Amino acid sequence: MINQNNQTNKNLVYNIVNLLFTIVIAIFYIPYLVQTLGILAYGIVPLALLVNQYIRVLTVSLTNSLTRFYSLAIQQINPNLASQYLSSAIIAITIFLIFLTPVLIWIIVKIENIFNIPDEYIYDAKLLFSFIFLGFFLSLYSSIINITLYANNRLDSLNVIGISRLILKVLITVCFFEILSGNVSYIGYASFASEFFVLVLSVLYYKKNIDLNVKISFKNFNKIVLLSMLSMSIWVVVQQLGDTAMYRTDNFLVNKFWGTRESGILGAITELGNYIMVIVSVISSLFGPLILIAYSKGDHRKVQELSIRSSLWVGLTSSLIVGVLVGFSQPLLEFWIGEKYGLYSDWLIFKIISIPFYASAGIFSFVFRAWNKIFFPAVITLMIGLINLFISYLILSFSNQNEIYIKYMLIVSLLFTIIQSYGLSSFWYLKLYPKLKKTIFIAFLKILIALLLASLFSECYNRFVKIDNLFDLAIGLILVAILTMPILFYTLISTIDRKIIINYFLKHINKNVIKC
Repeated sequence: MINQNNQTNKNLVYNIVNLLFTIVIAIFYIPYLVQTLGILAYGIVPLALLVNQYIRVLTVSLTNSLTRFYSLAIQQINPNLASQYLSSAIIAITIFLIFLTPVLIWIIVKIENIFNIPDEYIYDAKLLFSFIFLGFFLSLYSSIINITLYANNRLDSLNVIGISRLILKVLITVCFFEILSGNVSYIGYASFASEFFVLVLSVLYYKKNIDLNVKISFKNFNKIVLLSMLSMSIWVVVQQLGDTAMYRTDNFLVNKFWGTRESGILGAITELGNYIMVIVSVISSLFGPLILIAYSKGDHRKVQELSIRSSLWVGLTSSLIVGVLVGFSQPLLEFWIGEKYGLYSDWLIFKIISIPFYASAGIFSFVFRAWNKIFFPAVITLMIGLINLFISYLILSFSNQNEIYIKYMLIVSLLFTIIQSYGLSSFWYLKLYPKLKKTIFIAFLKILIALLLASLFSECYNRFVKIDNLFDLAIGLILVAILTMPILFYTLISTIDRKIIINYFLKHINKNVIKC
């Protein structure tokens, strides 16, 4: 039996290692792609990822449902039922991909009609889309298999798999670019190769770490079990479609009204936001399995304690990160992807400033899915997403190629994102635990204050200290973060939570001293 405290500590260590790799790659990989390919060719990459995101909406919903039902079966020590859930999900995904393939082939064949891509890049874009789609197929199977690790709180193993995917994809891409040439299709080859390796690695971890008699087999397919997962999946699909309409379609709209240059710039900025989310997940991902395990055991006091505490911690941590980046947004873009891109610092600010609220509210989604209470949140999320999409399209239709309208679109999306993420998630969380209304409102204010303070301090530093190179920027980011952290720690975190955090680190420092 896994000791959950020791496993959580182990998960944190691996999360931090994953974080370090992610930061290094975020710093060097995207600028490398932009400089090697040029912004016109690079602008095709976010479009391929956007199509993937919409397809993933349909499949991630099944894996999210599987996570809940599989975890409940594991906690109830029912390996036969767990085997049925796992096997039925894999068979369902296979059938889905068979029907999806003609649609993807049509997208590839008609790519020049769907997207605004320069003629000289059409052939390479088709290859890029083809291999990214193939890599995506493989990733679906590895994702389902890896649910077995998540349900057993083995985030350490999941981090090893994630790090392997990241490193391999970057190494293969760089090798292609340096040995052959800077061709955008090579990113597709690298994606496919890395996903193939991850699938093999996932199967090996599955065989190594599963203690119960859980088996994947066609004989374990159960129609009733599949229907129970699909009944939840339908509403997860609806919610994911709303999320995608909220967070991803801006790049598609910019591509249609302008081209791959502008969509490339916005795509690079969006990728930076994604890397910030990965950094924040170092903390947030620790709590998902614990909340699900507590719910499976019927311990709702612990579910509330974990969700409220972790939501605040995640919100404050991401506020610190985002706030510091907001103040340094212009030099960050200038030294990260090129001096001329500093003009788009407002895009960066409006794209990332919602992250603390989105990340904090993400903790509540663990609770929704544990309870299987996602019908109304899903429907309203879809409605908000469609309204945001409609207004964004309307704004850009009046743009007449004036880039300031992209800023207007991002501001509107920012407002809708905060309403949809923290506002809607808090509302439905309080439907489950209504006595926490004051606690959640205070948490929102604390996250907002932390974001404003971090932004103010970084803006002041940026104004009064000259930043001439990447080293100066790094020093500024670190200094402001170090100076801001204790202020947030002692003013916005309760005495009880401070004691928990301090005791946690003291305990592990003492352990390391004793070992030495």
